[in-house]
Amino acid sequence: MDWIRSLTGEKWLALRTIGSTALGAILDTIAFALLAWAFTLPMKDIIEMIASTFVIKMVYECLIATPLVLAGIPVIEKSVEIESQN
Repeated sequence: MDWIRSLTGEKWLALRTIGSTALGAILDTIAFALLAWAFTLPMKDIIEMIASTFVIKMVYECLIATPLVLAGIPVIEKSVEIESQN
């Protein structure tokens, strides 16, 4: 994913984190749902499960995870500056 960062530089961190989560979440959710439920549930139910699980993951990412990351970056940067000065 370095090519995306090379296009955006230090900007758009929130978009990059949400985008990478979206890609990973949809692939993970599809793979797990198909492996876990392929021969036990109707495909309609599996598709509904994939969609609802993906939405839940993305709501979490947008409302909780990304804001925490963005809020934590200045704290981490300050900590690294203090350690590098010692």
